[in-house]
Amino acid sequence: MEPISPKSSCKKRSRNKEELEAKLSSLGKCVIDLRMNDNRSTFLSILEKKGKKFRLSLHKMFLHASDNVLEAVIRFCVDQDKSSLRLIKAYAEKEYSDGRYHRPVALSSCIHQGKTYNLKEIFEEVCIQYFQKILPIHITYFRRPLYKKISGVTFGTFDYSRNLIRINALLDDPFYPRYFVAFVIYHEILHYIYPVQQKSQKRIVHGKPFREMEKKFVDFVGAKQFEKKLLTQMISRIKYVRT
Repeated sequence: MEPISPKSSCKKRSRNKEELEAKLSSLGKCVIDLRMNDNRSTFLSILEKKGKKFRLSLHKMFLHASDNVLEAVIRFCVDQDKSSLRLIKAYAEKEYSDGRYHRPVALSSCIHQGKTYNLKEIFEEVCIQYFQKILPIHITYFRRPLYKKISGVTFGTFDYSRNLIRINALLDDPFYPRYFVAFVIYHEILHYIYPVQQKSQKRIVHGKPFREMEKKFVDFVGAKQFEKKLLTQMISRIKYVRT
């Protein structure tokens, strides 16, 4: 397919399922069979592909997507284009961050108390210190599956669809200083404050305002030094990733 045209409309409009199928089919010069979903994480799946016929599962948020986003959907389905996928992800994250598709979090499922740290306690302290109020965000521990070969570690994530911070239970250990755990939580809160942006074909996760605010963390230097030290210790056996 040709690159997404800069003249493509960025204006949203509402469509029903049949209209969206027709629009996507027209953009891709193919046949699209849609199944709309309301999934929390998988907003686009290619269920079947036969020649120029595609059966897709697509989140209902795309019923009001702009033409340039729909072009990205088609381009990704046809060519597996990575830049189009970045645009699609940015659109989905923006929709989630607007609160339109938030799903309620079952408080009973949130694990705050660990053997070493209480996440809710640290989260509330961070909120009061830096934002002067308790933000409408939930927080919980999560555990990664154990693999024979560790390829990466995620210390924290932010789920836009649920306003939920997940902190790796790996941090629930005296080895990790309390200020470092607080820094990871602070970093994830900033994802709530500064959602992912899309500029042209570039997806910006940690923009300039995000980075400037991150440096206001009182133990920023110490946290980054600990992070660097940790990297040095782990580099020989894992690839370190923090989202």
